[in-house]
Amino acid sequence: MLTTSITWATSQANDTVGSDAEFLGNSTRPEVTFRYVGITIGIIDIVLGTFGNLLTIVSFMKSRALRSNVFNHFIVNLAFIDLLTASCMMPFNVAGYIYMQWPFGNDHVTCAIQAFFYFCCGYTSVVCFLAITLNRFVGIVYPERYVSVYSTNWGKFILALTWIVAPAFLFPSLITSAINNAHGYPKTPTGWKEREFLCTYVNVNNWVIYMQVSRVIFQFLPLIIMIFAYVVIWYKVKQSDKRLFLNTGCKEYRERIESSRDEKTIISNASPRSSPAHVAQETRDLRKLIHLKNVESNGNFKTQGLIYDDPKNPAIHCNGMDERTKDISPTASSSSIARRRSVGQNQRLQRQKRLIYVSIIIWSTFTVLFLPSLIINLLPNRSELSPTVHMLASNITWLNSCVNPIIYVVVHKSMRREYYKILETIFRRSSYGNYR
Repeated sequence: MLTTSITWATSQANDTVGSDAEFLGNSTRPEVTFRYVGITIGIIDIVLGTFGNLLTIVSFMKSRALRSNVFNHFIVNLAFIDLLTASCMMPFNVAGYIYMQWPFGNDHVTCAIQAFFYFCCGYTSVVCFLAITLNRFVGIVYPERYVSVYSTNWGKFILALTWIVAPAFLFPSLITSAINNAHGYPKTPTGWKEREFLCTYVNVNNWVIYMQVSRVIFQFLPLIIMIFAYVVIWYKVKQSDKRLFLNTGCKEYRERIESSRDEKTIISNASPRSSPAHVAQETRDLRKLIHLKNVESNGNFKTQGLIYDDPKNPAIHCNGMDERTKDISPTASSSSIARRRSVGQNQRLQRQKRLIYVSIIIWSTFTVLFLPSLIINLLPNRSELSPTVHMLASNITWLNSCVNPIIYVVVHKSMRREYYKILETIFRRSSYGNYR
């Protein structure tokens, strides 16, 4: 009996020493120390991502002006994805970093579900960014088709599709992992990765093609498509900007010429009180208009019937002036209508440019935060890299679910105004409650 007790005590002591030695050995691993970086980033993402995206959704629901713009529907769609990521998925990642093991112990089925949602949230965000880019692309490049596409059930279908594509593609890995883990089969696609304290792909060798194809479809190809789309969008906006500038200059130039002459031509009916220098200047202006067709072929700058030949004293050709010697005597009302039209065109162009700036900035931020993970996971020697490199790339992507509300505060004027209204209401009510 005594011998048995001594043997049991010795075995317990050896187990304790072994466990302590293993713990101390693990504590010296660089990823054990580096995990605090991930814990810090994860907590920031949970707080800012949950509050910021919830604020975005509430602002959208309360503001009729925001709901009237189709672009904002895609923005709030992205906010829903980021809210789920920050509030539902991210806490489990942080818990895994804190405990250095899956919080539910050996239940690998729940770990496979967590890995499924982890990749679904990231890839669904990419699909949503692609939908935002296509929305801007159609609105700028094919404006005549924008209403027919986004003001009908097609718009709702596109929004719904952003939530379906990634889960449908990743569903086979979830089913395979759940079945294998439930029956104890080895080599499941997803599970707990001890080196990175994360539920992710664990049997890379058996699923390497599937993983690479998914990363190409949901990361690499969307990146190329969005770069191409924004280059075309930027080019079209620059063209519209120049066209509006020239069109406005055309109206002003015509009005300047017409105001200095009567209902006939400048030369034939020049006022006798005009100075010789003034008549000479007006004659030169008319000659520029008369010979403008010859200038068109060799002009320094032209776009859609609007030409600047001389930057100091531009001769501008406007659409509808087939004969340059025809009398142009617009009434005051037509002149004011032209001015109002120019102002309206300028306002619409400025609104379009602001929306494009918003979409480019959120896309660029997302790309910068997602690119390290994409590059590392496409490297042929990725398995030889230190776990801290994979952890850092993964931690950086976590920030994607909390940065967009900050961007909206800076560049989205309408959203910023609604933020202020909601926060002001909250603080006013809290202050009123404290004084009661």
